[in-house]
Amino acid sequence: MLDLSDPRWAEYRTRSGNGADLVPLLQKTSADDADYYRIFHECCDLHTFELFAAAYAVMPHLARRAADAVDPRDMIWPQFIAAAFCSNYKVADAKDDIPADLLDDFRKSAKLAYDTSICLVETLSDKNPSFQYATMLTSIYNIDSKPLFGNPLPGTFILINWFEERKPPQL
Repeated sequence: MLDLSDPRWAEYRTRSGNGADLVPLLQKTSADDADYYRIFHECCDLHTFELFAAAYAVMPHLARRAADAVDPRDMIWPQFIAAAFCSNYKVADAKDDIPADLLDDFRKSAKLAYDTSICLVETLSDKNPSFQYATMLTSIYNIDSKPLFGNPLPGTFILINWFEERKPPQL
């Protein structure tokens, strides 16, 4: 996992800047909805199915935050962002703008996010888990079964709705 003090954060593109802009949000011990939405918005575009390079550095931090959460409600935002990343992830051994170590950490964090998702679904739902949680789980689980230039999973469109419902007015 790329340390938050590593200067390489500035090398990874986001929607409107670079990964260094996200470090203060990831350093917060208690991020709010606006913080999480900004992380999502800067790393992932669910409408064009683009995953910006900074997402590969952000994902391990979100997966660890969710896995370490004491209150299951603190898992929700990091897990839905991880699901969005995984829905837009294109399987590749290398990408021009993403170092191999970040790709490896991304894949490992997807496994951690999947395990955490199971816990989240079991904890926050009754015997009939919500469709949104099932969608999140499926998106993360299927990360390595997608072709390099394949279409996003059908669940991506449910994820779009989840994020749109939480979009801050200023974005």
